[in-house]
Amino acid sequence: MGFLVIERLIQQGMNIPFEKPSQWSDPGNQEELMVTLCPVCPFYENDCDFAQRQEGALPCGGFLLLGELIKRKIISIDIIKEIR
Repeated sequence: MGFLVIERLIQQGMNIPFEKPSQWSDPGNQEELMVTLCPVCPFYENDCDFAQRQEGALPCGGFLLLGELIKRKIISIDIIKEIR
């Protein structure tokens, strides 16, 4: 779902910097992003080990990029809620 949100942001004219995300630094933002994004993702129930909180599972690239954009204050959770 992260990729779809990014795609929609681009379609709306937002310039998305595709830089390598740094290490996740705010667990609160990560949890809020999980609650906002993951339940509406088609991979959530059966195919996402990260959303199912399996040990060692990593989030998808879209999740990481959105987290980086939130951390850098380029977008907010509210924008993600509106566009998803």
